[in-house]
Amino acid sequence: MKNNCGEGEQVIIQRYILLHYLYIFHAHYLLMNTNGKAGVIAGIVIVVLLVVAVGYFLFNSNNLNSQNENPTNETPSASSQNTVEIKDFKFVSNKITIKQGETITWINKDSMVHTVTSDSGSELDSLSLSQGQTYSYTFNSVGTFDYHCTFHSSMKAKIIVE
Repeated sequence: MKNNCGEGEQVIIQRYILLHYLYIFHAHYLLMNTNGKAGVIAGIVIVVLLVVAVGYFLFNSNNLNSQNENPTNETPSASSQNTVEIKDFKFVSNKITIKQGETITWINKDSMVHTVTSDSGSELDSLSLSQGQTYSYTFNSVGTFDYHCTFHSSMKAKIIVE
């Protein structure tokens, strides 16, 4: 069976599964060991470990996407390159009009991981972008391309190609 998840999505799924099992272990342990001071101390230790694990998994995204993605394998030229910054949970320049054949480059300036994903179609499909990472796409077709961040549904923008 083929796995259709990208590397970043697989890491997120693995992290979610690990956190899920930690939570189940914690809940089971507290239900079984509620007697005495040792049970309370052990419960506190487990809660602290859970908080540390959640913090690590949510904020350490160095292994999600270690390289830039350019699905057309073209290097954007300086004269045709447009940049969209991702910061403060927004695509800065949420509506851009370009000419056919121009390239847009997104750069994540947030500390959180984001994606650039087409609302419909498969034109835009970045992996998870950590802070400082970029994603580029050359628009060879005329049209309007609405996109969003997979992790943050309020992040929406569009590219209009003439």
